[in-house]
Amino acid sequence: MAFYKANPNGRVTFSPIWIERSVMFLSLVFWSLSLAAIFLAGYTSYDFRKHNFHVFLLIIFSAPYVLLVHFLRRSYRDKRELISDLSNFELGHASCATEFDRAFILSAIEDWYGNQAAFREFVRGPLREKLLNMIPSPRIPWCYTVLLLTSPTSCLLEFSLGLQSSGADGHTMLIFFLSWWPFCICWFWAGYNAIFYLSDKTARYGGNCFYDWMKTLVTCVGTLLWLSVGGGVVVAVARSPSIIAGVCYTFASIIMMLWNLELLKISCISCL
Repeated sequence: MAFYKANPNGRVTFSPIWIERSVMFLSLVFWSLSLAAIFLAGYTSYDFRKHNFHVFLLIIFSAPYVLLVHFLRRSYRDKRELISDLSNFELGHASCATEFDRAFILSAIEDWYGNQAAFREFVRGPLREKLLNMIPSPRIPWCYTVLLLTSPTSCLLEFSLGLQSSGADGHTMLIFFLSWWPFCICWFWAGYNAIFYLSDKTARYGGNCFYDWMKTLVTCVGTLLWLSVGGGVVVAVARSPSIIAGVCYTFASIIMMLWNLELLKISCISCL
């Protein structure tokens, strides 16, 4: 507030770290899951992988994923608490380390703004609007999404090299490329943004722990259904000998990702 009064045209950068904190936690979880997938692929029989691989991965994935989404929702709750605190700011609720500091700050506020009521309206109005415009949207910045994609793509690269080393022909490698790579990039890109978006929209705590965990479970089920649909389609495409099916799936995945991101962008803008 002192900076704004002394520099009315000055620029303030407001950079909360809940996005970075959530991305770090998410990347650790997905890297661990990628290592688990590689371990399962290398140390299980062919019959097991053919019939149970995806189910087993889903079981391993479910428990940490629920905790992950709950953590993300708690992180976004910090943002909502900040917005609420600015909307209901009361100078009398502020505290200082010493009484001398409090007296000094109150006298400065009265000199700058005339009285405490004017300062309260400034915090609730112009200052709140400025800070709201600086708060990042629920969409993940593309550079963070690329970081998150390193775990599934590294896992997929391992499988690709394994196929090549086993002597797979060009047709098989092309089918693999046209099926699994679009899934791991396009579907996961859209899925990551959906996780963050839904975690933000369901972040509010209603005072009931059971209800709060139910919102976490609903968010998990929604995003898992999304990835399950994509996983089911990609398995069908990967097992099909048709290259045309793979090309169509690749283009459909790209269009789906762009459409999904555009919907999230419009929704985020409308909520500001």
